[in-house]
Amino acid sequence: MASKRDAPSEAREHGQEKFYSGSEVVATVPEGPPRSGQERALESRAGSLPAAPSEQPLWLDQVQAGTARAPWMEQGFRHYLRLGLRYKRLILITFCSTMALTVAQLWLRPRVYMAKATILPSAGQNQSGVMGLIASFTGAPPTAVLSEDVSSILFPNIFESRTVGREVLESTYRFQKDGQAVEKTLREELAPESLDKALKLLYRIASFEVNKETGTITVAVTTLYPELSAQIANRFVESLERLCLEMRKTTALGNNAFVQERLDKSLAELTLAEQRLTNFRERNIRMNDPELDLEYMRLQREVSFKQQIYMNLSSQVELARIEVAKELPVVRVLDRADTPNLPVPVPKLTTLVLGVFVGALAAVLSVAAVEVFHYVRREILLYRSTSAQGSAV
Repeated sequence: MASKRDAPSEAREHGQEKFYSGSEVVATVPEGPPRSGQERALESRAGSLPAAPSEQPLWLDQVQAGTARAPWMEQGFRHYLRLGLRYKRLILITFCSTMALTVAQLWLRPRVYMAKATILPSAGQNQSGVMGLIASFTGAPPTAVLSEDVSSILFPNIFESRTVGREVLESTYRFQKDGQAVEKTLREELAPESLDKALKLLYRIASFEVNKETGTITVAVTTLYPELSAQIANRFVESLERLCLEMRKTTALGNNAFVQERLDKSLAELTLAEQRLTNFRERNIRMNDPELDLEYMRLQREVSFKQQIYMNLSSQVELARIEVAKELPVVRVLDRADTPNLPVPVPKLTTLVLGVFVGALAAVLSVAAVEVFHYVRREILLYRSTSAQGSAV
């Protein structure tokens, strides 16, 4: 039976060379052409020298080759338990700091008050006013606009317009601030640098929601002062009412002017037709000719047609005048905003639970960051020591 020390010589006899790792054969490769004694001596001498250092750390080579596995990737539950005990102070400090910030945020969070106003969708008699309002915005005739839930679509857009926003900002409000009665505009209270920034701040504290089932519109305003919240919400509704009423009156005045102009023209045409009929009868007192009878009948039909147009336009003028004169509001307000007595409740339980999760995540990330730092530092030191040994040899 051949020993392990004789195995290489036996392999060489068959033209192969075997490499061993412990007591097992690792690989067998062809030996190649026979080598002289001098070449064998040089190879044995080179094998006794330390390997030349590479240009980068081993872990970086492994990362580039895609075979790198950090030590913590190959450990089990006990390793992570020991890791937690080792860094228990860091974990405790990170978690407690996060929870302290969460509690401080809950404690220092200012009280805010929300006031709400509710508007019903326009329908029935008021719907025609909304249709005219939309027609004034779009330029389309009122009959061409759909009449279903149009106010629920139009009113929120009017609330967010610059016209309404500027009016709300420039209005004066009276409220209690730090125990003192204050009277100032909302723009002075917000103290923005420009109108655009003031509008952005305004629409951060104001929101407009539409109930898809009922079509009702809710105007909600949240500020630090209960009286100010209620006044701003009501001011939004009042601005909407005023704007809608003005737009409806403008549309009615435009319709009235158009119908009145058409009525004057129709009256002139009717007068001219009647004059032609009168002149024809004066010239033909005795009409025995059939052609004259036909001409007479044609003039009579023309006068009758002009009279009918004139009567219709006269009724439309009266309706337009009534539309201009009436003060029936387009906006139907269900609830005006009242001064809230209680601040907006803070979701304390949800915030605390979220703080626990954030604290745990921050602790895990901090431990992982420290471990990665130590691992990279050890690899760099090992690379430097290996490079120093290679340079010394």
